[in-house]
Amino acid sequence: MSRIMEVWEQTLRLAVDRDVDERENALFQIALVLERHSNPMEDKNYEGNLPRELVRLVLDERRQADTIHYLVALVRNKPGDSATVLFALSKARPYLLIGPLLALLRDKGMQFPSEANYEALQALDACLKDGSEAIVQAVRANSPREWLLRCTESKDDLLVHKAHFALARLDAMLSPPSTSESAES
Repeated sequence: MSRIMEVWEQTLRLAVDRDVDERENALFQIALVLERHSNPMEDKNYEGNLPRELVRLVLDERRQADTIHYLVALVRNKPGDSATVLFALSKARPYLLIGPLLALLRDKGMQFPSEANYEALQALDACLKDGSEAIVQAVRANSPREWLLRCTESKDDLLVHKAHFALARLDAMLSPPSTSESAES
């Protein structure tokens, strides 16, 4: 195994470390790596926050999907302590994330505390914003509506606002085009 992949594997292992600082740092680095593969920022944020090996790391889609499934498994095991893991997931490519995310929201979303719900909303919103046909098909097959409605009942105003926004985006995505739009096409 190359040195780059060894560092990546070690970072994934640290995501479950008992030391909170080690775990949070590893999850932040995983988030940066996923972001670099989906929506890279142009600043030098990566070089300042990642070891050189992770800056040079290139993950193919299979390894990205494996990372998503690994992070989803972490959330499934501890849904009440998952905000940072959900933050990392929110940085993944939407078309790779949507299926596992929707299944996670369906199965464990009702167990999330407010902070984790907010991070899950960020991840869902990134997927809905993408709006590709793969995303539309996934949300039609496994709608997050029930979970979003629960989020609108929160005492956290920011969470409620974000959930209403995501519901509106979901409704717009799933509604059939109006007849005037169809006639113009």
